[in-house]
Amino acid sequence: RLFRLIVDVDLVVQDNRSNIMKMRNKFFLKFIFSTFRKYLVVYSLMLVSLNLNANSSGEMNGIKFQDIKGFENQWKLVTVRYRKDNQELRFIYANKKAQKALEKGSNSYPDGSTFAKVAYLAQPDPAFESSLSPSQVRRFQFMVKDSKKYKESNGWGYALFNDLGKINPEPEKDQIMACHSCHSIIPERDYVFSTHRNLLNTMPQNKTHPYPIEVEEVSVSSLPEKIKQHLPKIFTYILKVNSSLTKNVFQGTLDEIKPTLAKITATKKLPVLFLSDDLKKYTLIYPEDLKIECDDEGAKGLFVVSINSLLEERTNKVHFCQAY
Repeated sequence: RLFRLIVDVDLVVQDNRSNIMKMRNKFFLKFIFSTFRKYLVVYSLMLVSLNLNANSSGEMNGIKFQDIKGFENQWKLVTVRYRKDNQELRFIYANKKAQKALEKGSNSYPDGSTFAKVAYLAQPDPAFESSLSPSQVRRFQFMVKDSKKYKESNGWGYALFNDLGKINPEPEKDQIMACHSCHSIIPERDYVFSTHRNLLNTMPQNKTHPYPIEVEEVSVSSLPEKIKQHLPKIFTYILKVNSSLTKNVFQGTLDEIKPTLAKITATKKLPVLFLSDDLKKYTLIYPEDLKIECDDEGAKGLFVVSINSLLEERTNKVHFCQAY
């Protein structure tokens, strides 16, 4: 009996050892698999990060951000502009070649002329609420004159970078040609919007005629469904922009054209559509209520609705008062 008991105990011990080994092996395999999966995820994220960094370089259109970085310490600040549509203060700097031509009021800039623009978000000063001051950098923009290299865009090379000096995700060619399309409205100033300002003296402004935005009346039924769905049923016709600006469009184009379209909408009392030629990007503005007037900084206006298409088919809807 004692022998049998010893044998039984030994069998139980061996059986327990076997179960423990199985559990340990199972736990070990699970640990190995879990660890491998974690490292696989980390490795995948590293590859994605490296790919993103490669795609968001600091070079556009042959213009390297690093080569012009620090311009604010070497070049002269030639003018400041404020954009009402996105509350941006824009400081424009010029290298010596561009500065000399600008100060002469020249309508032709020599090769090598370069302008650099840094855009800041303008926000109220906490210590002086009625005053706007530059807060954070939003973007950098450059114009470089090289008649041979940039022949396609009237001799000017354009480059846009975010606040970190990296390019934006939209196609590079679209951004470059959109800049070119916008600047092409002022050929009489060699496609340069900036004008010379001497703050200590009264300087006459360069004579520039307002750029006419041509529109044509089109039936709502002829519009893409994604646009028709936004329009109130009372409108059967709208005004559609007919301009070279629709050929090359990126998000900045939609933002910059909005105030002009809003003015047309408030004046004509009709919706206005700016639609890219590829039918992918648009800005639509329409009167919210034709019977209700509003006050736009002392001027009579209408409440209007602005709808911008964004990347990945998203839209942004804004209501505001527009003077007419």
